[in-house]
Amino acid sequence: CRGNAAAWNDGMKIKINLENDIRLMWPTPVFSRVWPGTKDYNTRLRQIILEHEKNNPGVPKSVVGGWHSREDFMAWPHPEIAQLREWISEATEELMTVTSGAAKEDFAAAEISAWANVLRRGAYHRNHTHPGCYWSGVYYVAVGGSGAKWEHSGAIELSDPRGAVEMVALPGNPFGQRLTIDPEPGLMLMFPSWVRHAVHPFMGKGERITVAFNLAVGEPPSR
Repeated sequence: CRGNAAAWNDGMKIKINLENDIRLMWPTPVFSRVWPGTKDYNTRLRQIILEHEKNNPGVPKSVVGGWHSREDFMAWPHPEIAQLREWISEATEELMTVTSGAAKEDFAAAEISAWANVLRRGAYHRNHTHPGCYWSGVYYVAVGGSGAKWEHSGAIELSDPRGAVEMVALPGNPFGQRLTIDPEPGLMLMFPSWVRHAVHPFMGKGERITVAFNLAVGEPPSR
């Protein structure tokens, strides 16, 4: 991924005024939306990914015990991939508008690279980041059967990106907490690519199938 991060820094809303003369500084935006009416869509996308898995060995990345496709998912010749691209683009526009104050016409189309992941029982993703990109995300195609005996089976966990926040304990432990999100079909998450994240071991039946993606956003046009 590539791009010019400095071009967007001036408009970033990194300060939020609270009550009693208190400000929140450097908040981290996370996009979270369940796209409606995706049951049939996810069924078709699941079939496409599992068929691709049969014919491709995959590549070793953060996944342990699962399958990670090459990062050419957006080039697969299926209308379902085009639909997912539209959703990713819409989410990107909303993130850019909120975080930078930019209007849609003020930034170039995002460059998207994506790949499919398939986890079966016991597989997981190591803690990692996605260097060199602006935004990263995941779309949940299937979450498999319930791993009722295992808390947060197949859940994604986002870490507090601020360094050294746990050096001194404070009442209520307001800093350094991890955000754990249990998956559901149709859910899309997006967050800055420097946010460290991992996936808990999937302990259910069947497959946990996702499409992960990275984005680089072009520079705003000259005025």
